[in-house]
Amino acid sequence: MIWTYLFVFVSSFLNGVFSFLPTVTSLPTIFGIDLDAQLTGAVGVLNDIGTYYWPIRDLFIAVGFFLTYKVLMLVLKLFLGSRAP
Repeated sequence: MIWTYLFVFVSSFLNGVFSFLPTVTSLPTIFGIDLDAQLTGAVGVLNDIGTYYWPIRDLFIAVGFFLTYKVLMLVLKLFLGSRAP
């Protein structure tokens, strides 16, 4: 229960801090390639592969968590510099 309120507080705070930025509803087209359609199609294909070959779905989830961890570490390194873990 406390974690829920903490999450609501943090998300409300971040929403207030970044409220001046415009809302993005779709990704841009770069050199004639619609990124929104390409990423939507790629996620659909990965979902189909995970449906037909169910052990691969766990690998996709693990890779997603690993990439999220790596991106968060890069962002921490950006903000904290050499003090980042």
